[in-house]
Amino acid sequence: MLDQLKSALSWVVANPHYKALSLLIAMVAWLWVQGEEVIQVQARVEVHWELPEGLVTVAPLPNTVLVTVRGARNVVRRAEEAKPRMTIDLADVGVGEHRIEFSMASIAGLPAGAELVSHTPSSAGLVLDTLAARKVRVKPVQVGEPDRNVTIAGLTLEPQVVTIRGPKQSISDLVELPTLPIDVTGMLEDQQVSYEIELPNGAQVVGVSQLTAHVDVEARLTRRTFAEVPVYVWQKPGWRPITESVQVVLEGPAGELRGLPADGVMAFVHLPESTSRLRYAVQFGPIEGLRLRVAHSGSEEIHALSVDPQEVEVYLP
Repeated sequence: MLDQLKSALSWVVANPHYKALSLLIAMVAWLWVQGEEVIQVQARVEVHWELPEGLVTVAPLPNTVLVTVRGARNVVRRAEEAKPRMTIDLADVGVGEHRIEFSMASIAGLPAGAELVSHTPSSAGLVLDTLAARKVRVKPVQVGEPDRNVTIAGLTLEPQVVTIRGPKQSISDLVELPTLPIDVTGMLEDQQVSYEIELPNGAQVVGVSQLTAHVDVEARLTRRTFAEVPVYVWQKPGWRPITESVQVVLEGPAGELRGLPADGVMAFVHLPESTSRLRYAVQFGPIEGLRLRVAHSGSEEIHALSVDPQEVEVYLP
Protein backbone atom coordinates (compact mmCIF):
# COMPACT_ATOMS: atom_id res chain seq x y z
CA MET A 1 0.00 0.00 0.00
CA LEU A 2 2.82 2.35 0.91
CA ASP A 3 4.54 1.60 -2.38
CA GLN A 4 1.35 2.45 -4.28
CA LEU A 5 1.04 5.84 -2.53
CA LYS A 6 4.68 6.65 -3.28
CA SER A 7 4.11 5.76 -6.94
CA ALA A 8 1.01 8.00 -7.18
CA LEU A 9 2.80 10.91 -5.52
CA SER A 10 5.74 10.49 -7.85
CA TRP A 11 3.40 10.72 -10.83
CA VAL A 12 1.77 13.90 -9.52
CA VAL A 13 5.02 15.81 -9.06
CA ALA A 14 6.71 14.47 -12.17
CA ASN A 15 7.13 16.82 -15.16
CA PRO A 16 5.60 19.92 -13.46
CA HIS A 17 6.43 22.27 -16.37
CA TYR A 18 4.49 20.21 -18.89
CA LYS A 19 1.52 19.91 -16.58
CA ALA A 20 1.46 23.67 -15.90
CA LEU A 21 1.62 24.34 -19.64
CA SER A 22 -1.29 21.97 -20.24
CA LEU A 23 -3.36 23.73 -17.59
CA LEU A 24 -2.59 27.15 -19.11
CA ILE A 25 -3.60 25.95 -22.60
CA ALA A 26 -6.88 24.58 -21.20
CA MET A 27 -7.68 27.90 -19.47
CA VAL A 28 -6.92 29.94 -22.61
CA ALA A 29 -9.11 27.64 -24.69
CA TRP A 30 -11.95 28.01 -22.17
CA LEU A 31 -11.67 31.82 -22.14
CA TRP A 32 -11.60 31.91 -25.94
CA VAL A 33 -14.73 29.81 -26.16
CA GLN A 34 -16.43 32.04 -23.57
CA GLY A 35 -15.40 35.21 -25.43
CA GLU A 36 -16.75 33.92 -28.74
CA GLU A 37 -20.08 32.78 -27.25
CA VAL A 38 -22.97 34.77 -28.78
CA ILE A 39 -25.23 36.43 -26.17
CA GLN A 40 -27.78 39.26 -25.92
CA VAL A 41 -27.62 42.15 -23.45
CA GLN A 42 -29.49 45.40 -22.90
CA ALA A 43 -27.75 48.77 -22.89
CA ARG A 44 -28.99 52.29 -22.12
CA VAL A 45 -28.57 54.75 -25.02
CA GLU A 46 -28.61 58.52 -24.52
CA VAL A 47 -30.95 60.38 -26.90
CA HIS A 48 -30.08 63.91 -28.07
CA TRP A 49 -32.91 65.81 -29.77
CA GLU A 50 -32.20 68.55 -32.32
CA LEU A 51 -35.34 70.66 -32.64
CA PRO A 52 -36.18 73.10 -35.45
CA GLU A 53 -35.37 76.72 -34.67
CA GLY A 54 -38.34 78.54 -33.12
CA LEU A 55 -40.21 75.35 -32.20
CA VAL A 56 -40.52 73.54 -28.89
CA THR A 57 -42.08 70.31 -27.64
CA VAL A 58 -45.32 70.49 -25.68
CA ALA A 59 -44.29 67.57 -23.42
CA PRO A 60 -40.86 66.36 -22.27
CA LEU A 61 -39.09 63.94 -24.62
CA PRO A 62 -37.35 60.73 -23.48
CA ASN A 63 -33.64 61.23 -22.96
CA THR A 64 -32.72 57.53 -23.02
CA VAL A 65 -33.75 54.40 -24.90
CA LEU A 66 -33.09 50.80 -23.89
CA VAL A 67 -31.62 48.74 -26.75
CA THR A 68 -31.00 45.01 -27.04
CA VAL A 69 -27.60 44.13 -28.55
CA ARG A 70 -26.42 40.70 -29.74
CA GLY A 71 -22.88 39.52 -30.37
CA ALA A 72 -19.86 37.76 -28.94
CA ARG A 73 -19.63 38.03 -25.16
CA ASN A 74 -16.45 40.12 -25.20
CA VAL A 75 -18.03 42.51 -27.75
CA VAL A 76 -21.37 43.14 -26.05
CA ARG A 77 -19.68 43.66 -22.72
CA ARG A 78 -17.90 46.60 -24.27
CA ALA A 79 -21.27 47.85 -25.56
CA GLU A 80 -22.54 48.18 -22.00
CA GLU A 81 -19.52 50.27 -21.02
CA ALA A 82 -19.26 52.41 -24.19
CA LYS A 83 -22.08 54.87 -23.27
CA PRO A 84 -23.67 54.78 -26.74
CA ARG A 85 -25.70 57.77 -27.94
CA MET A 86 -28.32 58.54 -30.54
CA THR A 87 -29.11 61.89 -32.22
CA ILE A 88 -32.64 62.60 -33.50
CA ASP A 89 -32.60 65.42 -36.05
CA LEU A 90 -36.02 67.09 -36.37
CA ALA A 91 -34.87 69.96 -38.58
CA ASP A 92 -37.42 69.13 -41.29
CA VAL A 93 -40.37 68.56 -38.91
CA GLY A 94 -43.05 71.24 -38.53
CA VAL A 95 -45.74 72.24 -36.03
CA GLY A 96 -48.11 69.43 -35.04
CA GLU A 97 -48.13 65.81 -33.89
CA HIS A 98 -45.41 63.40 -35.00
CA ARG A 99 -44.13 59.90 -34.24
CA ILE A 100 -40.41 59.17 -34.37
CA GLU A 101 -39.14 55.60 -34.94
CA PHE A 102 -35.88 55.08 -33.05
CA SER A 103 -34.79 52.37 -35.50
CA MET A 104 -34.40 55.11 -38.16
CA ALA A 105 -31.57 56.79 -36.22
CA SER A 106 -28.03 55.48 -36.05
CA ILE A 107 -26.34 54.80 -32.73
CA ALA A 108 -22.82 56.07 -32.17
CA GLY A 109 -20.50 54.31 -29.75
CA LEU A 110 -21.49 50.67 -30.28
CA PRO A 111 -18.40 48.46 -30.76
CA ALA A 112 -17.82 46.68 -34.07
CA GLY A 113 -19.48 43.29 -34.16
CA ALA A 114 -22.43 44.30 -31.96
CA GLU A 115 -25.75 43.68 -33.71
CA LEU A 116 -28.68 45.91 -32.78
CA VAL A 117 -31.76 43.74 -32.14
CA SER A 118 -34.48 46.07 -30.80
CA HIS A 119 -35.36 49.38 -29.13
CA THR A 120 -37.51 49.85 -26.01
CA PRO A 121 -39.60 51.86 -26.59
CA SER A 122 -39.54 51.43 -30.34
CA SER A 123 -40.87 54.96 -31.00
CA ALA A 124 -41.88 58.22 -29.33
CA GLY A 125 -44.79 60.55 -30.00
CA LEU A 126 -44.27 64.29 -29.80
CA VAL A 127 -46.09 67.55 -30.45
CA LEU A 128 -44.19 70.57 -31.74
CA ASP A 129 -45.50 74.09 -31.24
CA THR A 130 -44.30 77.63 -31.83
CA LEU A 131 -42.05 78.98 -29.10
CA ALA A 132 -43.70 81.96 -27.33
CA ALA A 133 -43.04 84.16 -24.30
CA ARG A 134 -45.48 85.74 -21.82
CA LYS A 135 -45.42 87.66 -18.53
CA VAL A 136 -47.51 86.21 -15.68
CA ARG A 137 -48.14 86.98 -12.02
CA VAL A 138 -46.97 84.48 -9.43
CA LYS A 139 -49.32 83.46 -6.61
CA PRO A 140 -47.70 82.15 -3.39
CA VAL A 141 -48.96 78.83 -2.05
CA GLN A 142 -48.22 78.29 1.65
CA VAL A 143 -48.32 74.98 3.52
CA GLY A 144 -47.58 73.98 7.11
CA GLU A 145 -47.82 75.87 10.37
CA PRO A 146 -45.11 78.01 11.99
CA ASP A 147 -44.05 77.70 15.63
CA ARG A 148 -47.07 77.99 17.93
CA ASN A 149 -45.77 81.25 19.40
CA VAL A 150 -45.71 83.11 16.08
CA THR A 151 -47.88 83.72 13.05
CA ILE A 152 -47.08 84.38 9.39
CA ALA A 153 -47.58 88.11 8.86
CA GLY A 154 -46.78 88.06 5.17
CA LEU A 155 -45.29 86.06 2.30
CA THR A 156 -43.76 88.20 -0.44
CA LEU A 157 -42.35 86.87 -3.68
CA GLU A 158 -39.43 88.38 -5.54
CA PRO A 159 -40.12 88.75 -8.38
CA GLN A 160 -43.92 88.81 -8.31
CA VAL A 161 -44.15 88.85 -12.13
CA VAL A 162 -42.02 86.59 -14.32
CA THR A 163 -41.54 85.93 -18.02
CA ILE A 164 -42.10 82.36 -19.09
CA ARG A 165 -41.23 80.80 -22.42
CA GLY A 166 -42.74 77.67 -23.89
CA PRO A 167 -45.28 76.18 -26.32
CA LYS A 168 -47.71 78.81 -27.53
CA GLN A 169 -50.78 76.65 -26.91
CA SER A 170 -49.70 76.05 -23.28
CA ILE A 171 -48.99 79.62 -22.22
CA SER A 172 -51.04 81.93 -24.45
CA ASP A 173 -53.97 82.23 -22.00
CA LEU A 174 -52.00 82.31 -18.74
CA VAL A 175 -52.40 85.29 -16.41
CA GLU A 176 -51.24 83.80 -13.09
CA LEU A 177 -49.26 80.75 -11.98
CA PRO A 178 -49.01 79.27 -8.46
CA THR A 179 -45.76 78.46 -6.74
CA LEU A 180 -44.97 74.97 -5.64
CA PRO A 181 -45.92 74.75 -1.91
CA ILE A 182 -43.74 76.95 0.30
CA ASP A 183 -43.37 75.11 3.61
CA VAL A 184 -43.42 77.32 6.75
CA THR A 185 -43.57 74.41 9.20
CA GLY A 186 -41.89 75.29 12.50
CA MET A 187 -40.67 78.74 11.42
CA LEU A 188 -39.86 80.98 14.36
CA GLU A 189 -38.32 84.03 12.66
CA ASP A 190 -38.24 85.85 9.32
CA GLN A 191 -36.73 83.77 6.54
CA GLN A 192 -35.84 83.95 2.85
CA VAL A 193 -36.36 80.74 0.92
CA SER A 194 -36.14 79.82 -2.75
CA TYR A 195 -39.39 79.02 -4.49
CA GLU A 196 -40.34 77.28 -7.71
CA ILE A 197 -43.28 77.88 -10.03
CA GLU A 198 -45.75 75.23 -11.13
CA LEU A 199 -45.09 75.51 -14.85
CA PRO A 200 -47.05 73.97 -17.71
CA ASN A 201 -45.35 71.27 -19.80
CA GLY A 202 -42.51 72.58 -21.92
CA ALA A 203 -42.40 76.03 -20.23
CA GLN A 204 -39.55 77.62 -18.34
CA VAL A 205 -38.83 80.87 -16.52
CA VAL A 206 -36.41 83.19 -18.35
CA GLY A 207 -34.49 86.31 -17.37
CA VAL A 208 -34.39 85.53 -13.63
CA SER A 209 -31.43 83.95 -11.88
CA GLN A 210 -33.18 83.30 -8.55
CA LEU A 211 -36.75 83.16 -7.23
CA THR A 212 -36.98 84.22 -3.57
CA ALA A 213 -39.87 84.15 -1.08
CA HIS A 214 -39.64 86.49 1.94
CA VAL A 215 -41.54 84.98 4.89
CA ASP A 216 -42.36 87.60 7.55
CA VAL A 217 -42.99 86.17 11.00
CA GLU A 218 -44.38 88.02 14.01
CA ALA A 219 -45.30 87.10 17.57
CA ARG A 220 -48.75 85.54 17.81
CA LEU A 221 -49.53 87.81 20.79
CA THR A 222 -48.37 91.39 20.91
CA ARG A 223 -49.13 94.54 22.86
CA ARG A 224 -50.34 97.92 21.74
CA THR A 225 -50.70 101.14 23.72
CA PHE A 226 -53.64 103.51 23.18
CA ALA A 227 -52.75 106.88 24.67
CA GLU A 228 -56.06 108.80 24.67
CA VAL A 229 -58.89 106.42 25.51
CA PRO A 230 -62.07 108.35 26.45
CA VAL A 231 -63.82 107.57 29.76
CA TYR A 232 -67.63 107.26 29.95
CA VAL A 233 -70.06 106.44 32.75
CA TRP A 234 -72.08 103.32 31.93
CA GLN A 235 -75.88 103.85 31.79
CA LYS A 236 -75.95 106.66 34.40
CA PRO A 237 -77.33 109.79 32.78
CA GLY A 238 -75.84 113.00 34.20
CA TRP A 239 -72.71 111.41 35.65
CA ARG A 240 -69.42 112.71 34.30
CA PRO A 241 -65.77 111.65 34.62
CA ILE A 242 -63.26 113.96 36.23
CA THR A 243 -60.50 112.04 34.44
CA GLU A 244 -61.71 112.29 30.85
CA SER A 245 -59.16 109.90 29.26
CA VAL A 246 -56.75 107.14 30.22
CA GLN A 247 -53.87 105.25 28.62
CA VAL A 248 -54.67 101.60 27.91
CA VAL A 249 -52.36 98.69 27.03
CA LEU A 250 -54.03 95.87 25.10
CA GLU A 251 -52.63 92.40 24.33
CA GLY A 252 -53.85 90.08 21.59
CA PRO A 253 -53.20 88.53 18.18
CA ALA A 254 -50.71 90.69 16.31
CA GLY A 255 -52.64 90.97 13.07
CA GLU A 256 -55.95 91.78 14.71
CA LEU A 257 -54.50 94.21 17.22
CA ARG A 258 -52.61 96.04 14.52
CA GLY A 259 -55.85 96.64 12.66
CA LEU A 260 -57.81 97.85 15.70
CA PRO A 261 -58.76 101.54 15.20
CA ALA A 262 -57.84 104.03 17.92
CA ASP A 263 -61.45 105.16 18.27
CA GLY A 264 -62.52 101.55 18.77
CA VAL A 265 -61.23 101.52 22.38
CA MET A 266 -63.23 103.05 25.27
CA ALA A 267 -63.23 102.94 29.08
CA PHE A 268 -66.53 102.64 30.99
CA VAL A 269 -67.15 103.36 34.67
CA HIS A 270 -69.65 100.97 36.26
CA LEU A 271 -71.43 102.43 39.30
CA PRO A 272 -73.79 100.71 41.78
CA GLU A 273 -77.41 100.46 40.70
CA SER A 274 -78.37 102.74 43.57
CA THR A 275 -75.91 105.59 44.06
CA SER A 276 -75.74 107.08 47.53
CA ARG A 277 -72.95 109.56 46.87
CA LEU A 278 -72.29 112.30 44.37
CA ARG A 279 -68.68 111.26 43.77
CA TYR A 280 -66.95 107.91 43.30
CA ALA A 281 -63.33 106.75 42.83
CA VAL A 282 -63.28 103.74 40.50
CA GLN A 283 -60.40 101.30 39.86
CA PHE A 284 -59.47 99.14 36.92
CA GLY A 285 -59.28 95.47 37.83
CA PRO A 286 -62.45 94.23 39.57
CA ILE A 287 -64.59 91.95 37.43
CA GLU A 288 -67.91 93.00 38.92
CA GLY A 289 -69.39 95.83 40.89
CA LEU A 290 -67.80 99.24 41.11
CA ARG A 291 -65.11 99.16 38.47
CA LEU A 292 -63.48 100.62 35.36
CA ARG A 293 -63.89 98.38 32.30
CA VAL A 294 -62.11 98.65 28.93
CA ALA A 295 -64.22 97.91 25.85
CA HIS A 296 -62.97 97.52 22.26
CA SER A 297 -64.18 96.46 18.84
CA GLY A 298 -61.83 93.44 18.61
CA SER A 299 -62.40 89.78 19.43
CA GLU A 300 -62.37 88.12 22.83
CA GLU A 301 -58.70 87.24 22.30
CA ILE A 302 -57.77 90.88 22.90
CA HIS A 303 -57.43 91.75 26.60
CA ALA A 304 -56.69 94.94 28.54
CA LEU A 305 -53.47 94.52 30.52
CA SER A 306 -53.28 97.89 32.25
CA VAL A 307 -54.86 101.31 32.55
CA ASP A 308 -53.03 104.51 33.54
CA PRO A 309 -54.10 106.03 35.82
CA GLN A 310 -55.53 102.86 37.32
CA GLU A 311 -58.12 104.86 39.29
CA VAL A 312 -60.48 107.51 37.92
CA GLU A 313 -63.12 109.70 39.56
CA VAL A 314 -66.63 110.48 38.41
CA TYR A 315 -69.22 112.85 39.82
CA LEU A 316 -72.83 113.95 39.49
CA PRO A 317 -73.04 117.72 38.93
